[in-house]
Amino acid sequence: VVLVGGPATLGVKVDSAVLDRLQEQVVRIISDFGPQDIAVFTHGVAALGSMLHPATLQAIERHAISISVKFLPQHVANFLWAFATMKVCPTPGVLDAMQCRTRDAIEGFEPQHVANVLWAVASLRLTLEDDTIQALLQHARATSIIAKPPDMTMLLWALSEFEIQPPPAVLTAILDRCEVTVEDFLPAQISNLLRSLAVLCVPVPESLMDKLLDRATSCPSTYCAQEVSNLLWALACLSAHKQAVRAGLYERLAREAEVVQINESMHLSQINQFFVDLSLSCSEDPALEKSLPSSINSLRETLEKPAAAAFAQASTTTSRLQNDIVNALKAGWQGIIAEEEAHDPVSGYGLDMLLDASAVPELAPLGCAPGKWALEVDGPSHFLKVGDRRQPTRSTLLKRTHLQRLGYTLVSVPYWDWDKIRREGLDVKLQYLDDKLR
Repeated sequence: VVLVGGPATLGVKVDSAVLDRLQEQVVRIISDFGPQDIAVFTHGVAALGSMLHPATLQAIERHAISISVKFLPQHVANFLWAFATMKVCPTPGVLDAMQCRTRDAIEGFEPQHVANVLWAVASLRLTLEDDTIQALLQHARATSIIAKPPDMTMLLWALSEFEIQPPPAVLTAILDRCEVTVEDFLPAQISNLLRSLAVLCVPVPESLMDKLLDRATSCPSTYCAQEVSNLLWALACLSAHKQAVRAGLYERLAREAEVVQINESMHLSQINQFFVDLSLSCSEDPALEKSLPSSINSLRETLEKPAAAAFAQASTTTSRLQNDIVNALKAGWQGIIAEEEAHDPVSGYGLDMLLDASAVPELAPLGCAPGKWALEVDGPSHFLKVGDRRQPTRSTLLKRTHLQRLGYTLVSVPYWDWDKIRREGLDVKLQYLDDKLR
């Protein structure tokens, strides 16, 4: 354990042959390992950028389950962190054992432990039981007074991946703590925090936003491509560019963008939505256009065209739900035209269906212009869980807002509505669609 954990802590590499032999030895003496030994060894292997051998992993998982009641909070957090870092999903038995131990030992968890557990599970695209998440969130609220920027950003990032909005009291405690510790935030933490709050549809208090953007401008650390794109996307979602024109921030982001060479499609797509939002805001408010700093033009020159191209080329898939709705439309109203997977030429947004009902007597009186009547089929990924309710995600809301500002009439069909009538006859489906279209 010391031969792996020590070098990992010090950032010293371990020869792969030595690590292989140590792993073989772990399998032979695994019954002598306690919770700390398991946590330190797996954490060390992950921190060294290595992987556990299948036999070592199997031995560690079995033994961890058998002694899980002895795990302390730090052991649970480090053990799960190691799995996420190695990109290896633990067995259901290990995850269940760690969840049980989390709930039983929750009072001993520090903010970093809470954040690491949620980050690890979210990174692996796994799920936790509601009781476990609520226990972690309530404890995060109780210990927020000692939380540090990495703890808060990891926690909120994990919740944004789970698509679960935390209770208001938890949010208030975290945001209050962010405001107190804002001078300790690094660019990665600022961009992740604002992105996560945007995803979770959480309004950021103006005083906190001002402090975060000031810190984003003055922080001496550099930005990577993902941090630039996350920050610009969050600014669009939170309409932060309307609160104040920050020449220094945009100048810095323009400078950073030239250095890091943003070329990944995902990052460029986020940046495109910032430019779309900015252009729409300027067309609606000429005073905003006049107040924009020259650094915005630098950003546009560097990123606007590649961002628009990447966004327009994003792949789309047609779901079974969408096919069912198209079939119902065409079977019920002869002459209706439903252009699937269309694209708006200004923003680049994909549209599930563009409808033209001018040849349908029952629908023509609605007066929706051909090419501007869009029907969106919203599946589970379009919604957040907010208590017992479902709320559109920020990406969904941003798209809807942009398209409406571009002159579209939008009709949304949420998946649960259609699930209720999917097995009904055509007349029931048409009545639903008729009500929606009107």
